[in-house]
Amino acid sequence: MRSLLLAAALLVGSPALAEDVLVPVDGVTTGLDAEALIWDAAARMKRGDLDGADILLDEAERADLPDNLATEVVYQRANVRALDRDYAAARDLFQEIVDDHGGSHRELDARFRVAELTGVLGDPEGALDGLKALGNPKHMEAADRAKIAFNQAIFTLESGRSGKGRRLLKKALKRNESGLVGYYEAKAWVALSDEALDRIDAMALRGGRKKLTKTLIKRREGMMQAERALAQTIQLQEPEWVLAGLLRMSESYEDLGNDLLAAEEPDLTPAQLDIYRDELHQQVEQIWLKSLTYLDGGVEVAERLNWDSARVEELQSRRDALMQRIEAGFQAG
Repeated sequence: MRSLLLAAALLVGSPALAEDVLVPVDGVTTGLDAEALIWDAAARMKRGDLDGADILLDEAERADLPDNLATEVVYQRANVRALDRDYAAARDLFQEIVDDHGGSHRELDARFRVAELTGVLGDPEGALDGLKALGNPKHMEAADRAKIAFNQAIFTLESGRSGKGRRLLKKALKRNESGLVGYYEAKAWVALSDEALDRIDAMALRGGRKKLTKTLIKRREGMMQAERALAQTIQLQEPEWVLAGLLRMSESYEDLGNDLLAAEEPDLTPAQLDIYRDELHQQVEQIWLKSLTYLDGGVEVAERLNWDSARVEELQSRRDALMQRIEAGFQAG
């Protein structure tokens, strides 16, 4: 599995950019009109330079903008906030486009993003209602139909209807056979992985040896299912979702180690119990090292792409904490 994670840095290429060369961002920009600033901001955002994107959008906003460019500034700023995982602020900005820029070229997408972020903020049923309110997708472009289909699958999974969610995901994959919306396909694979991990993480490790072994087998099967979905995500070369998948897999492995340590100990003699604890600690350490491998893979991908986001900070923080935990050993165990 480590080879798969290390390969992520090779599999995930740089995002498509509007231009290869970006203007320097040092608080002073000259020689660029507002439209160029907006598209340079969008290019920086795709590279993960969210602070640079905000600076350029601030600069563009100081100009006397026509309606279409004013809408575009709000739209791109909403995208920056979403990438920075400030989902409530992002939804408010997309709603601003719906309310104040009705009829603009971004209105339909803004309505879609409001629905999407409603689900991200913990209301999958509200998200599904918002997607339904967009109207008949048959009258939309193929890429828009695919985006809606993937999000319907994602939020159906998150609403607890895993069977229907999987069926919708299969349909969405057929809609996206030409790779129109790789970002949303990657997001859907992560949702499928999350659904499997959420299900198995809730399986308590208790009972006799036979029951405990059966539960561990089920958890391992769920992890293998999630790892297959993660492999699909990696192939799609969408950095933020690759990082999300790696982070979630790491969490599940770390939680498994925690659950093993917390499980009720068998009824053994003191000498047998010492042997049991030594073996348990060795097993947990190996599980945590597996967790660390996923975090290392995420950090390597981010460093290779010079990708900066709140998720990268979380990866680095969790990696540092887990490394300290492993190095500390089990003195208190």
